[in-house]
Amino acid sequence: MNIITLSKDQNINELVQQLFSVPRRSTVRASQAVQALIDANPHLQGGGTIPAGTPIVIPDVPGLTPRSVDAASVEALQELQTRAREALVYAQSVVQDAARTAEQEARDSLDVLRSRDFQALAREANMDVELLTQTVTQAAKDEQAKSNSELANLNALSRALDEMVKTLGTL
Repeated sequence: MNIITLSKDQNINELVQQLFSVPRRSTVRASQAVQALIDANPHLQGGGTIPAGTPIVIPDVPGLTPRSVDAASVEALQELQTRAREALVYAQSVVQDAARTAEQEARDSLDVLRSRDFQALAREANMDVELLTQTVTQAAKDEQAKSNSELANLNALSRALDEMVKTLGTL
């Protein structure tokens, strides 16, 4: 089983002729190939034109020989993998930067709350500095937990991408 990306708009019958060595007079074999393509690619259901750029899983069809997958399709898949990896790395860096920024802002806020000047103003205004400090500390902890959760999700996506690449390499 291989995966290709269509280089031009096609209907499913043209795609079958492109992917498999099907005798043109063998409507039964062509129908089997069409059904196998739809089963392997549910997004093809409904007929009509399949747009260029659509990824297609080429299923094994007993009795039909698949034509060779061209190098452009392999390159397109590699490009897709590279872009997905880059997007994940970028998303991880954005989340990490946001976590560092939130942590620094929390530290800065706590420094202000603990300063002598603020303490004096808070006493004059009859404010509960301890409650403010607890609120800022809890907000910082919540933000850190959120960042950790987002990073865990991105790491899970990265592992899933690695597994997909590994699986596709065996096809």
